[in-house]
Order: sequence, then structure tokens, then C-alpha cells
Amino acid sequence: MSLKIYADNERRTHIKRHTIIISRKTYFIITISVLLLTVILIVILWAAGLDRAEGNWKIYKTSLKKGEIIIDAIVDSNTTYAITSKAGRRDYGDTLVIFKDKAKDGWTRMYENDFKDLKPWRIDLADLDGDQEKEIITAVCKSVHFDKRKKNRLFVFNYIDEKLVKKWTGSQIAGDWTDYAVGNFVPMDGSELIFIRKTDSGERVSVYYWYDFGFLLFAESRDYAEITDVSVTGEGRILMTYKKTNKMQKLILKAQDGRLVEDEK
Repeated sequence: MSLKIYADNERRTHIKRHTIIISRKTYFIITISVLLLTVILIVILWAAGLDRAEGNWKIYKTSLKKGEIIIDAIVDSNTTYAITSKAGRRDYGDTLVIFKDKAKDGWTRMYENDFKDLKPWRIDLADLDGDQEKEIITAVCKSVHFDKRKKNRLFVFNYIDEKLVKKWTGSQIAGDWTDYAVGNFVPMDGSELIFIRKTDSGERVSVYYWYDFGFLLFAESRDYAEITDVSVTGEGRILMTYKKTNKMQKLILKAQDGRLVEDEK
């Protein structure tokens, strides 16, 4: 009887030890698998970020020159307008490139213009003057003849008969600004430019519209400590993201008597 009890106890002990060993192996395998999946996910997200930063992957693979990267790009139907850096920089570009999707031939480099002295960092498309033709809007960082400070400026071009034509390259708009958005804010022909403008006591939102041969100020907000983003959410409304007491806040601005005021609705 005692031998049987001893044998049963040994069997149970062996099974328990075996179970513990299997559990430890299973835990190790699961842990390694989770780590591998995490690494794979991080790589996928990182690659997706590069795709967004460097434009359409077809352009990147087939139409860029050796070492060239896309700083910013915008696609309009079968045409892609891009700021690229042949030097491989990621902060500023040196070339404006226009690609066409030629179906069987894929994306083809149709036009390029040397922008190395302009230090461009952003590109947009919008019909600013209401003529139903989209202008090429570029954010650049440079000094000009009447202002030797290197700062953000806005240059506007038309692409006519496979040539880049200057529409507006004024030295000043919205003072010292950090970023901008484009949208239909005012009920009139053409889109407006919405700037995040630096002031002595913080930052404010300024809206400009095209008139005749240049831009005019339509309205601007009061000063806020730090504005991080603006976008047009509908006619007469701007969504602004700003920092308040170390927290990010959002609010809606509307135009009222030449000012942008907070919409309390």
C-alpha cells in the first residue's frame, strides 16, 4: 500500500515538474513571439511614415534619382507636385519636380526646377484667385532683397505650357509665421491662406485672401501662447489647436467685424 502511494506521489511530482517546464517554455515562446510581432509592427508603421513623408511609392521607386528623397508632395489626379532633395536632406528640399502617371510607363518625371537657393519645405495646390485654375503654393525659407533675415516665406506659381511661371513671390505676408493651411473660409471665389503668425506675446491666426495682384488681410485672432495647427472646417469656421496650461486644446474660430473670435456654440 505504501509503495503504491509513493509511486502515485512520484508520478504526480513528475507530471507537475513536466507541466512547469512546458509552461515555462510556452511562456518563453509567447514572449518571444510578442516581441517579434511588436518589432514587425514598429517597422511597418515606420515604413508607412516614410511613404507619407516621401510621397507615392511608385514615384519613389521608379522616378527619383539616386539619393533623392521627397520632402513633401501633393497628388492631383494623374499629376504629382513634389519638393525633393537631391542632397538627401529631410528638413529642406532643393528641387520642385512634377511627375505624370503615364499608365503603362508609370510615374514619369516631366518637369523640374532648381530651388536650392529657396530652401523649400512644403507644397500645396489651390485655386487662390477663383479662376478655376490651381496655383502651386510653396513654403520656402530664405532672405530677400528688402529683408535679409532667413525666415519662412510663401511663393506662388502657375504651371503653364510645361513651364513654371511666377504669380506671387512677395517678401512679406503674415509677418513671421511658422505654418499655414489652405481652405475655403470666405464666401467668395478662390481659397484663403490661414497662417500661424508669431507675435511679441505669443501666436495668432491670420487669414489672407487674393485680391487683384496680391494678398490682403481678411481677419486675425487674438494672441494665444502656442498654436500648433489650424484647418478650415467649413465656410466661416477654423479649427485651431493650441496649448493652454500645458495641455492641448481645440476651439472653433469665426470671423466677426474683421476679427477671428471664438465660436461659443
